[in-house]
Amino acid sequence: MSLAARLAFAVVVVILPAPPRQEPTCQMKVVSCNYAYLYSGEFSWTNTIKGTVSELHEQITVGVKNGVADCLGTVRETSNGQTTTGKVSGPGLFAVEFERDSANKLVYRITAACPTAEGMGSPVQRAELGHHDLETYQQRATSIGQKALQGSSNYPAPETDPVNNVTGSVQVTWNITRP
Repeated sequence: MSLAARLAFAVVVVILPAPPRQEPTCQMKVVSCNYAYLYSGEFSWTNTIKGTVSELHEQITVGVKNGVADCLGTVRETSNGQTTTGKVSGPGLFAVEFERDSANKLVYRITAACPTAEGMGSPVQRAELGHHDLETYQQRATSIGQKALQGSSNYPAPETDPVNNVTGSVQVTWNITRP
């Protein structure tokens, strides 16, 4: 084999195009398409309801590490001058969903659920969607699996009833990021 043929064989440079950027995949845990495993950080809520003879104050923080939720918080209920305080602690459920809204814009929604409070007179129920959970509702997203999801929202508590002098507010805050 000639020197030129050997050099041509030894020096072959192949330039491949960079692979296309792929969106992360979701997991079928908690909800049908969950990206929570990508994120760590905090999700919290405060819920206050006041009536003429009763009041409820709930403050919960959900610590999240790689999509695994751990709940910690307190619930204080006062009725006819008697106050009961309970502690919320234990594993929670956490979901991060990306979807298209009615205007076909990309949005995300975060949902967290925690166990019910211990010491409030009823047995503790483990975390379950639809019970003792809150969400961010739809928030604008830049991409599926975007690096940081941060924000807050305030709205009247669902129990608010002006006719019966019941007021309430809910504040939800979140700050979760990808490594």
